[in-house]
Formats: sequence, C-alpha cells, structure tokens
Amino acid sequence: MGSAGTAGAIDDVPTPLRPATAQDMTAGDYILDFGWFHAQDPHGLGLFQFTYLNHGMAGVKWGYMNNLNLNDPQGDYRNLVEYPASPVHVTTAPTIDSAILHFVWDDEKQAWHLTYDNMDTVADLWYTNTHPGAAMDPVDWDGTKVFWASSIATADINGRVKFPGHSEFTEVNHWVGEQERMAGGFLLGPGHVGYDYAQSGNPDGSADQLFVFPEADGKTRGVLAHTAADGALTMCEPRSYEQTDWDSMSSPAEQIGPFDYPRTVSASCDDLSISFHVDQPHLFPLNIQLSTTTMSQGHSSVPGSRATIQHARDVGTGFNTGLPLYGFPNRPPTYWN
Repeated sequence: MGSAGTAGAIDDVPTPLRPATAQDMTAGDYILDFGWFHAQDPHGLGLFQFTYLNHGMAGVKWGYMNNLNLNDPQGDYRNLVEYPASPVHVTTAPTIDSAILHFVWDDEKQAWHLTYDNMDTVADLWYTNTHPGAAMDPVDWDGTKVFWASSIATADINGRVKFPGHSEFTEVNHWVGEQERMAGGFLLGPGHVGYDYAQSGNPDGSADQLFVFPEADGKTRGVLAHTAADGALTMCEPRSYEQTDWDSMSSPAEQIGPFDYPRTVSASCDDLSISFHVDQPHLFPLNIQLSTTTMSQGHSSVPGSRATIQHARDVGTGFNTGLPLYGFPNRPPTYWN
C-alpha cells in the first residue's frame, strides 16, 4: 500500500505527566488492571511478552486473562491466551504473584526477578540496571480516565526462556525490555478509536516510549519519553504525531483481517523527536468482533535500536461492543499467528 500519512491535531488540554515509580506497578484500586512484561533480543528475533488482566475493586480480584506474545529465535511467532485465568495478587512492596507468575525485587542482587511457567512456556529472567519512564496520571481518553506508568523503562535482561514446542532453553543475554501498567476503565468500542504504543531499547542502554490516544474528535493526546542509561528522564506530550507507510495484513489462516496499520509512526515535542518502524508485523484479535491489534517488532530512528510497536483499533460493533479490552466470548482459547 502507499505511504500516505495521517496526523491528528493535538489536544490543547495537557495530560498530567510525572516520573513513574516502583509503587506504580501495583498501587491503587481499579476495576481493570493490566500488567505487561517484555524482553526482546536486540540482535535477533527472540521475544517474550507476558500480560495479565485482573478485574475487581475493593481488594476483591478475579483473573480475567493471561496473554503471551512469543517469537522464538527462528522467528516462529505465537500468541497464546488463557481465560479465565488465576488472579494475579499484588502488594505495595511491590510484588506481583500468581500460580504462574512471580515478580519481585531482590535486594541482594539489586534486580527484579521474573519467573513464569504456563502454556508450555517457561521463563526465568533478571531485570538489572533498571530505570523508570513516564506516567500519565491520568490521561483523559475521550472522557475515560486511564492511568498508565512504565516503572521499568530501561533494563538489561538476562536469564533464559523455553519457548513452546522447544525442549531446550534459549539463553537470554543482555536483552532489552520493560514493565508497564495500564489501569482504569479502558474500554474499546463506541466512543473510542484505539491507541498506538511503541517502546525501543537502544544500544547505549537508554530507551524511548510513545503512547498515543487518537480521540474520536480527531485530536490526539499521550506521552513521549526518553529514559537515559543513567536514569535521566525527559518526557512531554507530543505536539505532532504522524502515521505513514500504511500496509495491510491478515492472520495466516485469515481468521482476522485484512487489517490496515502504519509501518511507521512519528512523534515530536519541544525536547524530543522520534519515529518507530515495523520490521516483523504480528497481528491478533483483542476481541474478534470488537478490536484488533498489531504487536510488531521493529526499530526506532535510533541506530541499533529494537522496538515493539502496537496499533490497536476498534474494528467492529458485534455483540461484544463495549466489553472490556480482551473480552473473551468470541476469542479462541489459543491463537497462533
């Protein structure tokens, strides 16, 4: 497809931004609570991404969904979903714990330790030299208040991962990655367009993040942030945002698609300017009748970077319209792409 660009006017009401903290991983009581852990080989195709979604308030939680996005070193991509899932328990220490996931700070090693065992996937990863990114507290998305924070924006990740179908572990040596959390009433459906997210790890140990909410009125709000290797944080609301190099893809078995997405997204503000480009596109449904997302691998305009790039859009108005993100009634138990 062509390379025509789209750009939305920037909303003139600023989004409250601040540096994220470790407590942002778990603090607060929200009806929807979405956690994300990411590790990616900066020199190859290897990718481990785990997300969980909890429901509930007033301390009563029930697990809604666990999701894996995996790319083994040979480029075999899989998206695996489990629902309903065992609830993920969190404390303000913070710790994150469930029957399949453990994530805790190790004071002796001065590192975050993640272990995971589920859906024929095993991970044992250490996140060292970590620094936080930005927090939107909150972003007003078409009238919906959404909290988002990246408590780990930069990381040197080491350990090992066993991918589905493999008998041997893949050694993880100096991979890049992050941790983030989105919480609140984030619903796709009528009144929302979707969102775009991109994060890249850079050779010097720094990282860049872009989270943009295109709104129904054509305006855009969000955050653009750069975390230096020493932890220095620069963040701003983008003053310009553009999507170019549009392409279209379907899942290999054509369960979903064709889905149009930009291979390049660019954003800038007074202090920062960056673009992200898709190299290996991946596609899966957030909800088959409601919304679809890419979860692609790529790079940014920083030479030698490795990035994850997401383009989530409301693409239908089926009977699940208005259900929370990752609604499962129309979602197959596993989805391989």
